Amino acid sequence: MKYLQTLLVLLLSSPIIYINAQPSITGQSVFQIGESVKVHLGEGFFTPGPSGENATWDFSTLNYDQEWDWVAYDPSETMFSDSFPSATLAFKFPQGDTADIWEYYLFRNDSLSWLGAASVLSQDSTIFYQVLNLDPDVRAVFPFTYGSSFSDHFRGKNKVTYDGSSLIQRRFGTSSDVVDAYGTLTTPYGTFNNTVRIKTIETVRDTLDFFIPVVTQQDIVRYTWYSEDERYILLHLDSIVTSTFGFPAAATYAHMYRAGEIMTSIDQEQLAETISMNVYPNPASEQIHVQFTLDKSASYQISLSNIIGQKLIELPVNRTAQGTQNIPLDISEIGAGYYLLTIQTEAGIAAKKIRIY
Repeated sequence: MKYLQTLLVLLLSSPIIYINAQPSITGQSVFQIGESVKVHLGEGFFTPGPSGENATWDFSTLNYDQEWDWVAYDPSETMFSDSFPSATLAFKFPQGDTADIWEYYLFRNDSLSWLGAASVLSQDSTIFYQVLNLDPDVRAVFPFTYGSSFSDHFRGKNKVTYDGSSLIQRRFGTSSDVVDAYGTLTTPYGTFNNTVRIKTIETVRDTLDFFIPVVTQQDIVRYTWYSEDERYILLHLDSIVTSTFGFPAAATYAHMYRAGEIMTSIDQEQLAETISMNVYPNPASEQIHVQFTLDKSASYQISLSNIIGQKLIELPVNRTAQGTQNIPLDISEIGAGYYLLTIQTEAGIAAKKIRIY
């Protein structure tokens, strides 16, 4: 799970152009609610290449075995919003046959911090997993450019809850980042000039208190590339060594690279203006009405997912004229619980949490 946690921040930050010879990353280009981009993920070791000025990196042979559409959600419309009231961004990590993981972030003008994550570990929604950072994990301090560096320490807890009982791990970690290179990067998606590379070294220690403390530690080395000419991450290489009681296991290696153009580029205010959605009644048991307003003619698709990310209802793609629409949705065959209703249009995405009883 830590690998997934480290991936998200790399999509959240993106560079803008400054009038100087070296790229600079600022908080003005952090991922906004409603934006999405396609990424490819794979496994296997690759050397990170040289550091310094005017470097050249060729990763054109990278493989992948997963493809994700990365989407930024409004935290208040997600399943675990009550546990992260200060979050300003939320992301969902699809996990295939297992439960999806929701991650929560706090963005300020000068920093981006990871607040934690939550998931459901059982099909009947009785086992919950949460990571709650009491001292948030600062993932980026803005602005930074070649030669910049920053460090952080963080603490929190991992909690598994089942039938009213909880099992808790104490968490403590440190991280250090340095912008150690810039140059030209080639990936399977293309060649990019004016790129900058960030090297991160992170240690995460989880302690479970039994008769004797059980300590698990992850030592992570991460390289991330950005370009002043492109938004979002271009490439990420990750190596993780996990040890228990001081005995290391084999290292795991993973990579992720951008594989598509930005689908939307609208902030939360624009999203509200473009896709105004209401669901009623909520809670409901038999039928709901999905009411939304478009500022121009557009195609749309409505879907309903459970809290582990499985789509239970997906209506065919339809096209409608400008104005307010009211779509009835039969939910009589859906079991009681919380669900996420999503509308996707050419203009962006809107989502709302509903309860069925």
